[in-house]
Amino acid sequence: MNTKLSIIIPTYLEEKLLGTLLNKFPKDIKDKYNLELIVSDGGSTDSTLDIANQFADKVVQSSATQKRSIAQGRNNGADASSSDVLIFLNADCMPENIEFFLEFITK
Repeated sequence: MNTKLSIIIPTYLEEKLLGTLLNKFPKDIKDKYNLELIVSDGGSTDSTLDIANQFADKVVQSSATQKRSIAQGRNNGADASSSDVLIFLNADCMPENIEFFLEFITK
């Protein structure tokens, strides 16, 4: 696939959910769909950033002077992407069949 995809996940205190979502995108899926995972964090103080750094391709943190909102998190993630297609998911989104989801988007 030539089209590059970015999945952007804005986070704030998502340690309980983030790993489950990011694990849905193993290396073979990321390679097959030319996909990068971007986590854009809004100032988490739990282990969200540790989890993001373990699984995501890019981790973006909002600056202390930025307004911290889910919209700003999405914008920061989009700014970090160089992809053709941006897909925004929340940490509590759990697509049941990730290949079906990505096939639908790339048709």
